[in-house]
Amino acid sequence: MTTKATRKGQFYGKKYGQEFDFITSSKKDKQHAFCKVCRRDVSIAHGGRNDIVKHTKSKLHVDSMSMRTEAHSTMKLTSWASTSQDLNVTRAECLFTAFYLEHNIPLSAASHVGPLLRKAFPNSEEVKKFSSARTKTTCLVHEMAKDGQSRMISSMKASPFAISTDGSNTSSSKLYPIVVNYYDSEVKQVVCSLLSMTELEDQSTGENIAKLLITELKKHDVPWQNCTALGSDNASVMVGRLKGVGTYLKECQPEIIVLGCPNHRIDLAAKAASSAIPFSIDSLLIDVFYYLEASVNRKLELRKFQKLCGNEVQAVLKHVCTRWLFLGQCLPRFLNQWNALQIFFEEEQKPKGKGAKKQSPADQISPNIQAFRIPKMLPGSSNMTSKSADGVSSILASKSSSSSTPPSTSKGSSPQRHAASQGEKRQVDGTVQTCKRQRTESVKTTKKPNVHPPVAAASKVGKPSGSSKKKPSTPKPSVASSHGRNTSKTEEGNEETRQQRIATALQSKYKLAVAHFLSQSISAFDRKSVILQTRSPYVHKLKRELEGLLLDLYSKFVEPEAIKAVTDLTYVNYKNPKNQKEDKELVIGSETRDIMDKELDDTDCKKFFAMVRLYYTKACDYIVTKFPLKSVVLAHAEVADCSLRVNAKFSSVKYFTDKFPCMLFVKEDETKYEATDILQSQFLAYQLADIPEAVQNETDCDKQWAVLAAEKDPSGQLCYDRLAKVMLGILTIPHSNAECERVFSQVRKNKTDFRGSMSTDVLSSVLITKAQQRGPCYSRDFDDKFLRRAKSATYRTLNESDARVL
Repeated sequence: MTTKATRKGQFYGKKYGQEFDFITSSKKDKQHAFCKVCRRDVSIAHGGRNDIVKHTKSKLHVDSMSMRTEAHSTMKLTSWASTSQDLNVTRAECLFTAFYLEHNIPLSAASHVGPLLRKAFPNSEEVKKFSSARTKTTCLVHEMAKDGQSRMISSMKASPFAISTDGSNTSSSKLYPIVVNYYDSEVKQVVCSLLSMTELEDQSTGENIAKLLITELKKHDVPWQNCTALGSDNASVMVGRLKGVGTYLKECQPEIIVLGCPNHRIDLAAKAASSAIPFSIDSLLIDVFYYLEASVNRKLELRKFQKLCGNEVQAVLKHVCTRWLFLGQCLPRFLNQWNALQIFFEEEQKPKGKGAKKQSPADQISPNIQAFRIPKMLPGSSNMTSKSADGVSSILASKSSSSSTPPSTSKGSSPQRHAASQGEKRQVDGTVQTCKRQRTESVKTTKKPNVHPPVAAASKVGKPSGSSKKKPSTPKPSVASSHGRNTSKTEEGNEETRQQRIATALQSKYKLAVAHFLSQSISAFDRKSVILQTRSPYVHKLKRELEGLLLDLYSKFVEPEAIKAVTDLTYVNYKNPKNQKEDKELVIGSETRDIMDKELDDTDCKKFFAMVRLYYTKACDYIVTKFPLKSVVLAHAEVADCSLRVNAKFSSVKYFTDKFPCMLFVKEDETKYEATDILQSQFLAYQLADIPEAVQNETDCDKQWAVLAAEKDPSGQLCYDRLAKVMLGILTIPHSNAECERVFSQVRKNKTDFRGSMSTDVLSSVLITKAQQRGPCYSRDFDDKFLRRAKSATYRTLNESDARVL
């Protein structure tokens, strides 16, 4: 007897999707199909195609198709591109969006702009159609970001580019902006723009960061062969030889260039040099700032001394050690206020009034009466009655008057009143001063209105002023400052308060001379750092700038003969004392020299000059060992400098075309060798020809080569088109990582504590759009093609299966 074969059922095939455009494969299993109209899975196990036909006739599918058709008809009827007025309305919405982004205004403010404009311009027909609230504005931001990304990716696929990245901590993840240097043919210059802002959920290892970059470029189908360099800071996770990001990226692009960031290196060189200074000027600046920041009264008091010294009233800047050479901005202002600060802290050390300097009538009173503490008079209570001597009556009067007013330092102030209110009214370093006879008694202070916060615990009492000339008492702090580092140990083992530490430092003429020297010497680092933070390409001058910094430092303490005796600056024997200048010839600044001649003795001068030599030596040590002064890439990159064209070598051009074949333009009917010969002939013609005036008028090297790329000979043929492509490819190599730091500054301006819920997707679109803006918001132009896409941006964003989180 024959048995029937078991039926396995029907499975989904691609032919179903080709026949029915609304049918696609189902995620459920292969015996189901997914209907895009109804948004549901349809079983095809029994009839296959017949089941799909039955589904199209069902009431659910018919109703869904009808609603979809009506929606499309409504969109066509409300097509905004039919009139120029609608185009102007959408353009206005895009301009307002650009305005929000440029000025870091929350996108939620867009919800009030439409009603506000209609209220201000009730008769304008275009304003009546203006309707761009938060949701639509966010969708416009996404559309602008997509438009900028598409143009950037097109350039990356067709020409050389370089990528840069750096990590930034957020509340739950780490953001890695991918910044791209490429030549933009529309603006005819090398630009630096943000491609994406991605999150790294795993550990920030070199391998994971490299995978993130590889995945991002693969998502946009960008070939790694066009990538010339990786820009980053100098952390080992980025530039390490074994497990750095550059090492992993060489698996995709073996010739990728990894240079690190010269700005970071310059900052580290300055810090290495400052380690020779016997005290921390950073700590002094921070101590002074936080001491003044804690009290408005202190700032007002300092202003009086600034005016008294004839200085401009200026605030003491907050020194931030993580900012590149921020000390060069804080220190000059601090030195201008040195005398005023010195007098201010000297006065802060003294008790208020004249009773602390000479014996007052209260000192002659009986110890029992002198130790008596007047209780605080409560508001509304009756006057206190007390029988005392005539000498104590003044204390009672001053005590009663001080219950509502702070102690005064005027000429008529009573020293007894000051002694009674000293521990209650003044909180400078967290101490309470009273008479020594109360040492064994617990002193209870009463909190007063309009004074500093109460002290947690009373300290030991010091000796009265004038009772001992050899060893005046030092108050012992009981409460640490909220800013930390409130006390330190002195040489004798006693605790020194911040106030005393500052006053001691400001009184030292040696430290004043060191501060002036540091202000003068750090300017050499500061100048180079500012130059290398430029947005324009600068890799063709990077080697000379770094060598110029080293030469500048040599000239300050090394004899010229020792410098000129070598051709390579790294071989200068600057550590040999015989090659160093005499003390009187060392460059320390005229003001520093004047202070030394007038204020310091021979011992301090010898110690100071030894410090100066060590300072310059440490700076040169770091530059010689850490800077890329012998980089072959930087040496060959100088060929892109038009001012050096006469002495340039074609071997430098060939170095880059061999390393990056994407720089060499080869036609379909040409071989690589023929293209190289044509490139060399253009290079030779470029060396001999006169530079056009249009090129000389441009200051940036990339703009000069953009003009040369369009130069034609008498026959109408382009003269330097192939050579210009190579040079512009060289100029894409990043000279620093400053652009990534700029992106992080924009992150802090857009994702603030008040807008902490902004998603990474929206933040990325905001930053990409801001990076694409080349001018002020009111000068932006939007073509009709983009405006048509912008109109439907809200519909597409809200209906995409992978819709963004708004």
